[in-house]
Amino acid sequence: MASVNKYEYENEQSIDKNLQCIICNEPFIDPVVTPCHHSFCRQCLDKWLQNYNSTCPTCREKIPRNSPVPITLLSFLCMLNQILVKCKLCGQSNIQRGNFQDHIDRNCPKTIDSCSSTNLWNELPGKTETSSSTCTSQLSGYELIESNTTTPRLRMTEHDSIFHVQQINGNIIIMHVKSERNHLSGQEIAVASREVIINKECTHLNLFDHQILPENVSLIASALSADTLLTSLELGKCSLNDSGVRILVESLSMQNSLKCLDLYDNSITDIGAEYLVEMLRTNKSLTQLKVAYNKISNEGVEILAHVLIHNNSTLKRLSLAGNKLIDDSSSDSICNIIRLNQALKMLNIEDCNLISYGPPVILLCKLTNFRLNLEILL
Repeated sequence: MASVNKYEYENEQSIDKNLQCIICNEPFIDPVVTPCHHSFCRQCLDKWLQNYNSTCPTCREKIPRNSPVPITLLSFLCMLNQILVKCKLCGQSNIQRGNFQDHIDRNCPKTIDSCSSTNLWNELPGKTETSSSTCTSQLSGYELIESNTTTPRLRMTEHDSIFHVQQINGNIIIMHVKSERNHLSGQEIAVASREVIINKECTHLNLFDHQILPENVSLIASALSADTLLTSLELGKCSLNDSGVRILVESLSMQNSLKCLDLYDNSITDIGAEYLVEMLRTNKSLTQLKVAYNKISNEGVEILAHVLIHNNSTLKRLSLAGNKLIDDSSSDSICNIIRLNQALKMLNIEDCNLISYGPPVILLCKLTNFRLNLEILL
């Protein structure tokens, strides 16, 4: 894992020894079990077998080549994911290890400031190497700074916001907004909406972690109603609430270009889920929707299940992770999605409140309905 060296364990002495690899003396990473029933980190065991004649580090039995198999026991993996770590980059503590990569990707102030050609879903078209040709055209009201870098930055005149603009493969423009105030004014939203989305034909707009007032959400909504090329819109942690979602989705009902919508951590309740459901009834372009870490409950899951079963066959990836009001009572609704919606390829319900009979019922439903192409994250 790329993020392993970016965290340290908290209260290491309290971590269950049964969760630790005897080779590295740390909690398992990608655990495997040998034919002699001993468990190790995959990488640790591979290195050991290369250096110590293919014998088990615990009992010294011979280990046949390719015989260790991954540990898939859900309860065991959940315990590993729940171990608390501290980010070495920003110092934030009490992060569950299973959520650490999400912290790095979405929350860590030491990593989210840089403009990247990889979006939240890692499926942005043209995610290959960035071309040497970059967008250097100056937007209205902006001055170009650091023009010799591969990612030109444009500072708004008389403001402190910096818009990172990048062109990939000659035609994909990505914009990431960084404001010292953590708040975007109506003028800045207007620039992002008009100059970049419409005039510059931006395909990926990232406004993550900026408070956007309801009246300014309408500016984005108006731009989306135009004939744009925007395919990915990241509005995570923008304080949209249900009212902002209502304004936004009105323009998305018949929108035919947007494929990825991120509404992570916006205090969206079941009311906001109802607005999203109305949008999903008619929108035929959206394939990826993230409403993780909001306030959606079992009722919200039920109405989402209904629209996915009866009205929508284009959504392929849905993240409801971190909605703590979703508990085992949602198992029937989730199973109905598994049985009756054949389009969905990924359903993320990690870090919800599915802790008792929910997970085994859901996994059994997946197996009995032969949905082997559906990835379920619990």
